[in-house]
Amino acid sequence: MAYKFKRYGEPRPCMTINPEPPTSVMTVPIVGVPRGGTTMVAAVVHALGVDLGPASELAKHTFEDQTMNRAAVVEQLAYLAKRNRKCNVWGWKNPLAVQTLRSIFFALKQPRVIIICRDIAATVESEMRFDAINGTNPRRTFSDLMQVTLHWWTENMEFIAQATSPMLLVSYERAIHMPEVFVHEVGAFLGITPTCEMLQDALARINPRGGYLRIDEQGHPVKIIEPVPEGDPSDESG
Repeated sequence: MAYKFKRYGEPRPCMTINPEPPTSVMTVPIVGVPRGGTTMVAAVVHALGVDLGPASELAKHTFEDQTMNRAAVVEQLAYLAKRNRKCNVWGWKNPLAVQTLRSIFFALKQPRVIIICRDIAATVESEMRFDAINGTNPRRTFSDLMQVTLHWWTENMEFIAQATSPMLLVSYERAIHMPEVFVHEVGAFLGITPTCEMLQDALARINPRGGYLRIDEQGHPVKIIEPVPEGDPSDESG
């Protein structure tokens, strides 16, 4: 039996909230939830030339600047002032940044927030796999992880509803299935027109099979030499 379908517009990887033209000075927080795809998006933003922190820390901590992720608010504010003086355009990735973002938001220069949304079931399953691989004890249950994931997303949605700055909502699933469109939409949000080299670099950082992208101490992606076995797909975990 054939069915008829109606589509309301073409699906896009990204949606802009509070749209404003990008400026030459801006700060780009990249947020979402753990195991929600923030690493892939941060890797693309990095490929487009946005400074996300010291290369050595990005290499060790999956594109996370530890001062912005671990330090107390007072230390973060001092670091923000230093980064603001040094860079016109910079950002950082922290899956749970909205928990502290409100406290430091006033110190950001022309903030443009990127928020990654991932299928909740995939996020929870990835958290369970993370616990298994890392020997988490006691092991969190599906119910535990579903509740904490929903809590994280409640906080994110409250932040989105209250914020007045430009925000880019990214569908992780659509991004990995429409990579070139995704890269151009991120670039447009940041006011960056990718060169051919930047585009190719960004696309090489998007793996539809998932998995963390590794980079070296100079901030360059580490190429995978051996193919991933077909029966053992990895998982985007950041």
